[in-house]
Parts: sequence; structure tokens; C-alpha cells
Amino acid sequence: MEKRFTSTSMEKEYNLLTQKSQNEEMRLNGAIQGSLSLAVEMAIFNTFLTIFGIALPKIFHMIQNPAFGFNAKVLHTLLCFFVCLMPGILPAQIDKQDSLERVLQIKNLSIGERILTMGRLGTHYYFNREQAKGNKLLKDAVERAEALPDKQFLARTLAVQAMMLRIQGDSTATSKLALALNNLTEGSAASIKGYVWYAKGWMEARDEQLVEATASYIKALQYYDNSEAPTDVATKSSIFNELYSIYGSWGDKENMEKYARLGLKNAQKSGDPEQLASSLYSLAYTFEERYRTDSANQSFRDSAEFYYKRSISTITLHENRITPRSQLPFNALGLANLYSEFYPLNYKDTARRYLDIALKEGLNSKQYTVVTGVYGIMGEYAQRENRWDDAEHYLNQATMYNQMNEMPELATQLHLMQALATVAEKKEDYQSALVYYKNYLSYYKQQFDKDKMTSSKELEAQYSTELKEQKLIMLEEQVAHRKTLNVIYIILSSTIFIALIFLFQAYRQRSKSFKQQRLLHRMELDNIKQEHKISLLSAMIDGQENERARIARDLHDGLGGLLSGLKIELSGGVALATTENTKVLIRNGLSRIDQAVDELRRISRNMMPEILLHYGLAEALNEYCRSLKRSGVNITCQVFNYQQNLSKNKQVVIYRIAQELVNNAVKYAKSSHILVELRQEQEHLSLTVEDDGIGFDIEQAKKKKSSGLQNIEARAVFLNGTLHIDSSSDAGTSTVLSCPFS
Repeated sequence: MEKRFTSTSMEKEYNLLTQKSQNEEMRLNGAIQGSLSLAVEMAIFNTFLTIFGIALPKIFHMIQNPAFGFNAKVLHTLLCFFVCLMPGILPAQIDKQDSLERVLQIKNLSIGERILTMGRLGTHYYFNREQAKGNKLLKDAVERAEALPDKQFLARTLAVQAMMLRIQGDSTATSKLALALNNLTEGSAASIKGYVWYAKGWMEARDEQLVEATASYIKALQYYDNSEAPTDVATKSSIFNELYSIYGSWGDKENMEKYARLGLKNAQKSGDPEQLASSLYSLAYTFEERYRTDSANQSFRDSAEFYYKRSISTITLHENRITPRSQLPFNALGLANLYSEFYPLNYKDTARRYLDIALKEGLNSKQYTVVTGVYGIMGEYAQRENRWDDAEHYLNQATMYNQMNEMPELATQLHLMQALATVAEKKEDYQSALVYYKNYLSYYKQQFDKDKMTSSKELEAQYSTELKEQKLIMLEEQVAHRKTLNVIYIILSSTIFIALIFLFQAYRQRSKSFKQQRLLHRMELDNIKQEHKISLLSAMIDGQENERARIARDLHDGLGGLLSGLKIELSGGVALATTENTKVLIRNGLSRIDQAVDELRRISRNMMPEILLHYGLAEALNEYCRSLKRSGVNITCQVFNYQQNLSKNKQVVIYRIAQELVNNAVKYAKSSHILVELRQEQEHLSLTVEDDGIGFDIEQAKKKKSSGLQNIEARAVFLNGTLHIDSSSDAGTSTVLSCPFS
């Protein structure tokens, strides 16, 4: 005979737990002596909004056994679902209602406090099954607040109204929240700003916008940062519990524990037993999750048990102060599941005691999800003990209570059908098993359509459906014994289909490989052509430079020597001249010979500048520009970050390009100023030549195949660089050469 729950046994256990946590309880009792203040009334409302976000993840793990199984999507769906059910599960608290109504009767009550009290009383009506009365009072509070010049009271009241409308599924909730945010000003109280942002995060979390909700909660906490007011501390505790729930859905156990502890700390400060019970539950579930992933550390399991019992003890000690009676069944179910999942079978009687509490309180508060979970665990125990008739009964009870919810959870029904099919198979009732599996497939398809899976999840779902269909075929064989031909046909069809898929994939892969080979071959040909072109250009440029060097040497050694000898001979003739006119003629000749020698040297330097070979490109360009400036050309040369690490061949080519561009500017541009700029940036070198002359038609020059432009472009190709020319009649010409070092 199983040991049933009795109030005496539970009282002893509660006393023992209370003794273990004497320090915390004494501090709590001191903080909550007497009736709760009006400020804490609003904190209770916050707890209504967060408790189900804390408790529901536990329900999902609790049902993850052969009878049940949930995913993260179900978590968020049920979260919104239970918030919608809150009006039906909260009993009346007449003393609190009378207290708020008496406050409204105070004649000299400030208009701001009157509006806030109307909001509190409206939510109280709402959560005590007087929705119409609560909505009307909130509407009146909004109208009064709209008449005030100070809009912070309007912002707060609109935020409360938005959450109430969101619970009712009213589409205007979003616009009400937007109005609340718009009515906040820099002068609004920090606590009101914090509450409006808390409401924003709360609504975003219910819409599964968890990242946005987290950001809103963090901003709300910033406004509450330095406040120690009881209502603000209680709201902070609610926010920490919300963050705990969000990080739990993300599987972030470190942040789960962090926010669970912060929630507990603020709940203890607030003196609100309701917040304390919720926070203790959060911490219990956090340790349970840690034990689920690290079962070697038994202290996690023991801590989870301790905090579950602490939460139940707090609820029992302060049952007259805790409004949502659903906290007790949630906690009892959580503790029962802990025993069921992680403790030996001989703890079944202990688990059963808490299951009895959860069942009784769940039925009283119409919390049918808890009742569903209770029967699920009882069904699991029955399956472990091979009591298949009892297991079927409990699972059918779970199915019935799940259907009694205003919005029956599809995923729960799905896994209940799967569990019932398994039990029917064990009982060799294949006809019933077939029916359950057909129901399972029907619910599975509905769940598939509801969730709107991504393509990868769709493939996974299709594969899972095929497996279930194959199992369904096997069951039909056991019932009818005449499905062999159909099975063979399906197998052959599937094999042919899979073979066709493989053939098609092989063809696609081969076609893709062939295209890649053709592309690589084309790229190789292009590379060979480019290398050949560069080789030809290199040979041509080397030939030109060698010829320039030879001519420069011939001019310097040959003609230069002749001119020098002629100058020496004429210099001797000055002394022999008999007349002054003859001397003048000889001196003029000597002057012209000097000019010829200078011109010869200039030409020789241009043909093959020695300074380039000895001092590099930068100094050669500077010297070239200085020589032009001495001849009257207004030219500027600028060199930035040049490291002199180019090969001599490339330096000569860049120098020739600069010469060609500057010569064109001097001869044709009619410019008043020329700029030559050499710049090194990381692995690239750029040469810029600009003038403010008359410009030229680039397209016309390309059509005429100008030799100068073609030479410049050919040298740019040799450098593996790019050439950009921009020319207009009113802005002159700008030419930029860019090439890599390698």
C-alpha cells in the first residue's frame, strides 16, 4: 500500500526545513510582519507575471521521459499559454481589495497616488476573476492620467494596461506600450522608467523576442540600480527571474544560476514571501539542471532538493500572504519529478506524497498542466513496474486534463499518444496501438505545420515521419497479416527513388566537376597568355632600355668627347685672335658649345639616368623634377613612405612612365602646375601625375592608338598594375598607376 500524503507528515517535514533555514526565515518574518504595504501590492502583480516563466521549464524537463518529451519551442508556447490562464487560477484576497478601496476614499490623496492606486486595484480585480471591472478601472486611470501635464503617471498606467491586454490577447497591447514609452521624459522618475522598460521586456519575452527582451530588462535594471524601495527591489527580483528563465531557454547554466541568486537576494530584501518562493524555485531548478549535465556531482541534486523544500516551506508558512496558489503545485511537482528522475525507485513513496500535493492543489487552482504532469509521472512509475493497465489509465488521465486546458498543448498530446502506443504494444493490444500511432502521426503533422520549421528541420521531420509510417505499416501487418505485397512495393519504390536520387546527384557532381575543370583550363590558358604577353613586354622594354643605355654611352663618350675637344681648341684661339670681334665670335662659340654639352648631358641622363641606378626611383624622380623646374616648368614632386625595395627593372619602368606623363603635360596640356606623387601603401605602390591644363579626349586618343598612351599602358601591364586616367577641359588631367610589389 503506497503511503499517501497527510497534513501531519507534511507539517513535520515543513518544521524540519524551517529549522534548517532559520536565519533566512527570521529575516523574512521580520520584514513581512503585519499586512503588506501598498507599494508591495504592485510587486505581487510582478510575481504573477513571472512565476509561470520560472516554473514552466521545470515542467518540460519533468515530462521528458518515455511518456513525454518537449523542445525549446514548446517552452515558449506554453509560457504564453499559462500567462493567458492566470485570471482563472488566482483566488480573491478580500482584505487587500478593501485596503486599496479605502485608500481611494482618502479625500486629500494626491492625483498621482490616486492614479497608481487605481492601477493596482484594477490589476487586483483582473486577477480575481473580475476582468471587466479591472479593465474599466484601468481605463479610468488612463483617462485621469491623460489630463495631467506630468505624463509619467500616464506612462506607468499604460504599461500596466498593455500587459493586461497582452494577457487577454488584445492586439492593441503593442500600441499601448508604445504610448507608454513615448510619454516617458527625462524628468520621469527612475522607478517609473524602469517599470515601463520592464513591461517592454515582459511583452517581448512573451512574443519570443528573447534578445530584445534581455536588452529591455537590462535597461530597466539600470534605472532601478540604486533604489532600495521595497516595490523597486521586488520588481528587480522579478526581472532577475525573467532573465533566469530566458537564459534557461538558451541553455546558459552559468547565467541561470547568476540571475537565480540575484533574484533570491532581492526577494529577501523586498520582504515579499511570494517573490522569495519564486526565487527559491528558480535556484532549485538551476541546480537540477546542473545535476542533469553533471550527475557525478551529487551536491547539485541535494541542493535542488533543499531549495525545492525551502520554497514549499515558504509557501506553507505564508499561505495567507501568497496570492497565486499555483506556486505550491508547481513546486510540489518539481520536487516529485526530482525524486522520480534522479532518485532510486525506493523514493517512490516520497515522490508520491508531493504528487498528491501537486494533484490536489493543481485541481483546486485549475492548473491542468500540473495535473497532466502528475499523471505523467505516475504513468512512468507504472511502466517501470510493468503495471501496463495502470500506466494506460494514468496516461489517459493526463490526456484528458491536457484537453481541459483552454489551449491544449499539441506537443504534450503528441507524446502522450506515443506513450499510449508503447503501452498498448506491451499489452499486445495492436489494434489500440495502431489507433494511438495514427493519432500520433496526426498530432505530429499538426505540430509540424504549427512550428513552421526551417528547411533543415523540415527534412528531419520528414525523415522522422517516414520512420513512424514504417512502424505503422508493421503494426498493420500484425493486425491484418496481408500487407506483405505493399511493404515490398514500398521498399522497391523507395530503393528505386533513392537510386535515382544518387544517380542524379552523381550526374550533378560530375557536371559540376567538368565545369570546374573547364574553368581551371581556361584560367590556365589566360595565365599563360598573360605571362607570354608580359614576357614579350619585358623583352621589348629591356631592349629599349639597353638601346637607351648604348645611345647614352655613345653620346657621352663620342659626341661629348668631340665637343670637349672642340671647346679646348677654340679656347686656345681666343689668345691668338687679333681683333676684338674675332674674340667675341670665339667666346659665343664656346658658350654654344657649353649649351650643347649641357643638352647632351640632359639627353644622356634622360636616356639612362645614373642617379636612378645608384640612388633609386624616389631620388631620380626628385632630380628629374628639379631639372625641369630649373628650366622654368612649375612642377612639384612628393614621395610618401617609399621603401626602395622594388627591382631595378620595375623602377626604370615606373620612371619612364613618369617621364612620358610629365613630357605630355609640358608639351600639350598648357598647364600652370604639374604634380608628381609617389606613394607606398602596404604591398602596393602608386604613381600619380596631375596637371591643371586643357585636358584631352581619352576615347579619341585610344581610337587614334596614340603611341605614347600605348607605351604607358604596355608598361602598366608589365608591372601587373592598373592605369586610371581622368581628364576634362576644366580640371586638367590626372593619371594614377597602381601596382603590387610582388
